[in-house]
Amino acid sequence: MDRSSAWENLPRLQLSFLKGDSMSSVKVVPIVALDFPSLDEARRQVIDVLGNQVDYKIGLEILTAVGVPAVVKFMHEAGVGDNVFLDGKLFDIPNTMAGAARSASGVGVKMFNIHALAGAKAIRYAADNKGSM
Repeated sequence: MDRSSAWENLPRLQLSFLKGDSMSSVKVVPIVALDFPSLDEARRQVIDVLGNQVDYKIGLEILTAVGVPAVVKFMHEAGVGDNVFLDGKLFDIPNTMAGAARSASGVGVKMFNIHALAGAKAIRYAADNKGSM
């Protein structure tokens, strides 16, 4: 089975952020991981080369080393601030998920992820508090 037919056979999810009736209406943008211990290394090896052609995943290594606000500020200064995916894997109680979603939206990331195992209520609280991402 080729990749396109495998994709088409996946169960359809009704997600509020997807517009249109088919996957052909969704814009596909590659996401490049910035799994580096420092901002300088991330810029030197990836951002200066790819620019705004892709979205950037900022994950736990760089987030732990530098902190979310510093990484997002750096990304804006590098000219790719509108291309940031916060890969923080949010997983907590509903009120904390709501606060984390507000904070992620407040620092200006394009998107963030959450663990479904946090439960329907936590997911709903995060969605309700994500702002206008």
